[in-house]
Amino acid sequence: QNPREAANFSRPEGFSDDDFRRRAEEYIGIVQGLWRSWDADALLFDKAGGRFHDPDRMHMLDHKGEFFAVRGPLNV
Repeated sequence: QNPREAANFSRPEGFSDDDFRRRAEEYIGIVQGLWRSWDADALLFDKAGGRFHDPDRMHMLDHKGEFFAVRGPLNV
C-alpha cells in the first residue's frame, strides 16, 4: 500500500495488515454496541409526565480497546 492509499483509509504508516484487520473488527464491535444502546421502546416523548426516555431501556457502552475508547449510548 502506498502512502496516499494509507492516508485515504486512515492507515498509519507501518500498520500491518493484521493491525488493520484488528482495528476494523474493534470498530465494528463498537458500532454494534452503540446500535444496541437503546431498546426499541426506550424513547417515551412523554410531555405530560416529563419523561423523554426510560433509563432502564438505555444501555451504556464503555469500550476501552486496543485502538479505541468509546463511552456512550449513541446520541444521534
